[in-house]
Amino acid sequence: MLEDDYIIGEQLASEPLADGYAVSGPYTSVEEALVALRADRDITAAILDLNLNGHIAFDLAAELVKRNIPYIFYTGYESAIVPEAYRDAARVAKPAPWPVIRRALEKAEAEAKNTGQDTSGAERDFLALLPLLRQRARQITPTEESAETLVERALERAIEEIDNCPADVPVEKWLVTLLETTGIGEHRLIN
Repeated sequence: MLEDDYIIGEQLASEPLADGYAVSGPYTSVEEALVALRADRDITAAILDLNLNGHIAFDLAAELVKRNIPYIFYTGYESAIVPEAYRDAARVAKPAPWPVIRRALEKAEAEAKNTGQDTSGAERDFLALLPLLRQRARQITPTEESAETLVERALERAIEEIDNCPADVPVEKWLVTLLETTGIGEHRLIN
């Protein structure tokens, strides 16, 4: 999350947390956000303020595009200042309530999945789904260590049961189901 206004940033971070999302930021500069993005492989979507104290956020948008991470612009600026390369990104006008922002992010994520790599059949890239699995594991386990153990066990099961994944079920859904059913009955793993 990239936002240079402290109050807006804190509010913008607290509402997704209340919805069960893990939040990185808010970062108040493009440089700070780029360092975080390069260090955190679990970032799955981003909210970008367009103008941060005179620095436009297109460097960060370029990095997100390169890593195939969906994002939206949350800004008071008109879309006319956005270069052609980033015009497909949704723009949510400030101020907007969290449900409006969440819908725009969900739409961006859905579009990214639809235009991204096909993960059906034999072409299953489990590594690309690690951020999703880690996020869900953190929601249902008591500790960071147990979340990592749960993800590891779910991936082991996925490898063993790959041939049992129904062709009409998205791989993400199948993996999350495996994750949620792995470790049931082990009190140290699941809340």
